Amino acid sequence: MAAEGYVASCEVVANGHKQLLIKLRYSDKQPAITEIKRVSRPSLRVYVNKNNLPKVLGGLGISIISTPMGIMTGKEAKKKQVGGEVICKIW
Repeated sequence: MAAEGYVASCEVVANGHKQLLIKLRYSDKQPAITEIKRVSRPSLRVYVNKNNLPKVLGGLGISIISTPMGIMTGKEAKKKQVGGEVICKIW
């Protein structure tokens, strides 16, 4: 999400146990992330093949896909020609 411009910074903090500190990006007091929609749930998994990768808002948002090659955005999955489970959509 940092590479796509939704997150300002991300770091691992060790205070006895590991924590992930994420700073969200803002522009003129407006958040870069308008909405995050969870697609797959434990009761309903949504899988797509390499030909049916979802576009979010006509390409303005991103989808997060869990593939056999790891977790990546929909654009990366399309470049690598892999499908997988759709985790969420972000815009």
